[in-house]
Amino acid sequence: MPSVFAGMTGILDAVLGDAVTVQPKGGAERTERAVFREGPVLVLGQNGQEVPTVLPTLSGDRRALADLVRGSRVAPGNGKTYRVLSSLPSGSPAEDSRLTLELEMIGASS
Repeated sequence: MPSVFAGMTGILDAVLGDAVTVQPKGGAERTERAVFREGPVLVLGQNGQEVPTVLPTLSGDRRALADLVRGSRVAPGNGKTYRVLSSLPSGSPAEDSRLTLELEMIGASS
């Protein structure tokens, strides 16, 4: 039986996504269509207070991003390069469910 979620990732990536250069750890560079964001989040500071910071993420079809493990590289076309820290599955039962990768910036072109 088809899932109501089937195909949603492709629609989201087509509308909100862009071409992103990715390089799996130990692999070759390739281009994927995915959604890159640098969104504000609150983290706990040294004294337990909340401190705002920016968390870069890349999300897209888990089938296309599944090989991007910790240490893989992402270049979303903004002049910066990022390293994958962790991955967070969406929990959707769809075959094309989303995968969100938490990133950290490791370089910027001048």
